[in-house]
Amino acid sequence: MSKTILLIGTLDTKGHEYEFVRDAVRARGFQTFVLDAGVLGEPTFTPDSPAIRTAEAGGGSLAELRERRDRGHALEIMGLGARALVGPLLAEGKFDAVFCMGGSGGTSIGATAMQALPVGLPKLIVSTMASGDVAPYVGVKDITMMYSVVDVAGLNRGSRRVFANAAGAICGEAQRRAVTARAGRREQRSGAAPARLVAHLERQDGVAPPRIQAVFEGVPRVDEAHRANRTLPPWPRWNKRNRRSRR
Repeated sequence: MSKTILLIGTLDTKGHEYEFVRDAVRARGFQTFVLDAGVLGEPTFTPDSPAIRTAEAGGGSLAELRERRDRGHALEIMGLGARALVGPLLAEGKFDAVFCMGGSGGTSIGATAMQALPVGLPKLIVSTMASGDVAPYVGVKDITMMYSVVDVAGLNRGSRRVFANAAGAICGEAQRRAVTARAGRREQRSGAAPARLVAHLERQDGVAPPRIQAVFEGVPRVDEAHRANRTLPPWPRWNKRNRRSRR
């Protein structure tokens, strides 16, 4: 079954760019689900989830946003709307990875939505903001930021290369996640999977707190796990055998 990439973007101003990425993703055998967060005008192609739905999910009205013409307010409403929509879509199995691109506005909308998604789900943003401080966009989630090099405004020889690479990257992440998930299910069925520990890691200036380090002291080391499963002989004997073979 092919995987689906969720594309979150402003299709009124970045529609041609998103159409390019959508086609690049489909050319790799993946499906797409497009969520429109544009405010200024009509999308250049028909999305799967229209902007009016995004605005309503964020507690606003698309007509009111267009009449008010307040960029900051519109970004907040559409960001909250996209954030409110991605959770149910993920629960319904509508997508396996999420992609966004744009300038400061589009990046803000996409990042707001991605920060509501669980760690491990592939998330990629192609942005003009990626060459600076990305902490406000990444937060404490595994969001990948790719610098667009050029402005996300039109298609040319340079932008096509960047966008095509980004499409390949998010497809690769989605495929790798699927392979890892299948391997995990096989291990669980066979009963050979080692015990896994899921902990909520707290951020503390980039260093794991002592209580988190103490938790992981109880997790078996890789060499101990190998010995328990008898998949490899103990390391000293393995090294000695290698030394003999080299002579």
